[in-house]
Amino acid sequence: MDIEQASSIQLPEAIPVEPSTISKEILDTNNPPAEHDFPALREFVARGSARRAVLDSKISPLKAELDKLLEERNALDVEIRKHEGAISPLRHLPTEILSLIFTYAVHPAEPFSFFAYQLSSFMDMKSGPLPLSAVCSRWRRIALSQSSLWTFFPLNFQEELPESVPFEEVLSAVKIHVDRSRNAPLSLAFFAFYEYGLTELERQVLDLLTPHVARWEEVVFHGTPAMYESLCIWSTEFLALRKLDITVYGQDEDAEVDIGNVFAFCPRLEEVFVNIGSSDNTPVVFIPNTSSLRRYGAKNPWGHHVDVLRLASDLVDCVLHVTETFDLFPTTGDKISLPRLCRLAVSDVQPLHVLDTPALQELYCSEHTADLHGRLRELHKLRKLFVGEPRIPVDLQSFMHSVPSLTALCMYLPMNYASTLFELLDSSPSCTNPKMPGLPTLHTLGLCFGPENNATLGQPIDQDKLMRAVEARWHGGQLRSFQIYAMRFAPSESTLKRMEVLRQEGMEFVLENDSMELYERMVPRDFCLYSDRYEMAEVMLE
Repeated sequence: MDIEQASSIQLPEAIPVEPSTISKEILDTNNPPAEHDFPALREFVARGSARRAVLDSKISPLKAELDKLLEERNALDVEIRKHEGAISPLRHLPTEILSLIFTYAVHPAEPFSFFAYQLSSFMDMKSGPLPLSAVCSRWRRIALSQSSLWTFFPLNFQEELPESVPFEEVLSAVKIHVDRSRNAPLSLAFFAFYEYGLTELERQVLDLLTPHVARWEEVVFHGTPAMYESLCIWSTEFLALRKLDITVYGQDEDAEVDIGNVFAFCPRLEEVFVNIGSSDNTPVVFIPNTSSLRRYGAKNPWGHHVDVLRLASDLVDCVLHVTETFDLFPTTGDKISLPRLCRLAVSDVQPLHVLDTPALQELYCSEHTADLHGRLRELHKLRKLFVGEPRIPVDLQSFMHSVPSLTALCMYLPMNYASTLFELLDSSPSCTNPKMPGLPTLHTLGLCFGPENNATLGQPIDQDKLMRAVEARWHGGQLRSFQIYAMRFAPSESTLKRMEVLRQEGMEFVLENDSMELYERMVPRDFCLYSDRYEMAEVMLE
């Protein structure tokens, strides 16, 4: 029977086509069928085609009806959405509330800090407030009337522009932001390409922005020495500049980049950060010509720090990463007075002996030496302390009695210090008053244990001593939060139960997964200078 004859076959609509009797070895492969299979093959094709025609005839009117219903349903859906939009609370939000939402949606929560602000996208027509202004006429009116929405310029040229962001689109976005920001103060984060002074795109972007330098309020510039040389032609007045973050790529200790001519007049400057958050840098010469400086952080030779500190007597926050050896510090002469300094981070102990900081409340010191203890005794208002791993033996009992005012402490220690520390925490009578324990007001404690000089770990932590120390501090009424990281530390079942009891009683007891988690929990990001050797040691000891 031919396929053309299928239409003449009348099959009951309710009777399906019988299953094929042909082997799957024929149907599921390219193997040729045997001669005796041809009648059955033709029979199935004919009957199947007839049945399919019947099904198509039943489907056709149903499909037409379905299309009609779908068309009506989609039209109704559009109308419902319009009516829902009319009663939506979002449409009735006061303009002031919507403006505030726009601000939080567009501006980064923390665009400027001691560390480089990491930009995750390019400035283009699809980012920032531009999409908000394209939603509806009301949103557009609000976005255009709010000049502060258009004041942030994230310009990251450290990677090539993706194909989806053409050269011209970046320039258009910059120009639109400049125009719509009107007279509002501007925030600029400019990350230049690594290998050049200024690329053509970077130069054109700066050409759009430099006529408005009087409005620059917060500025981040990261680039090569060649880039800063090209900026020296500015020699202008930054009347609104309050925050300045400068990083010079490339490690060349014999060379210096002097940016004093570029930012020579900044009468409102309050925060300066130089080479903070980067490993390889060229020294930068910059002495702010203002006494209004409140925050200063830099990775520079000590002499550069001194020049700034002697002029900035009203500092509140300070980060000093010193790139010279210790013997270059002055050992005589007057101390540098910083009477209002509250928070200080130092890469080593030596600056502490040169600075007079009577109001210091927080200290983050990457180095732990015996002479640190004597300096700590002079800091009567100190409340929070971080100390890095000791490179030479230190007396923990002396340390614990040097800072009686501490409420928060984070320490890095070799594993062989653990038992001694736990004993002192459990019961540490003062040499002068047996009833007074060391660190009597401590309520937050973070401990990180690792190998000594990247060698073997030594004896494991005595878990019973650990728990007795923590329990004694908790039940004594002082300790409220305890965080610990120790390499190869596997709490026993009984230790875990004791930890859980403390948690149920209200104590925060945290087992960190790695040393950096503990460090970042205990030390504010702006003051993170410590180079964590335990993180590398973990890999080496595997």
